[in-house]
This record gives sequence, structure tokens and C-alpha cells, in this order.
Amino acid sequence: TGFARVIRGGAWPFNNQADRLRATNRNSLSPDFISSAVGFRCAHVP
Repeated sequence: TGFARVIRGGAWPFNNQADRLRATNRNSLSPDFISSAVGFRCAHVP
């Protein structure tokens, strides 16, 4: 216990399930888990 990291937010690659696309989605992963679907995204509004 105590080794999982919380990830928040949605992403398209997670089996196209509607609940996985929501910004309120939460899950946990191992700290050494690597995926192009998990990370930090920036947006800029001019």
C-alpha cells in the first residue's frame, strides 16, 4: 500500500468508455507506469 499514484482526467484510448472520457475520472497507477495516454496537457486561448 502507499505506492499507487492517483491520475485524474479523461483520455480517449481507454476502451472508448464514456466514463473514462470525463474530466472527473480518477484512477490509480504504479509510479513507474508509462503511457502516451497519461500525462500533462496544456491549452492556450488567445
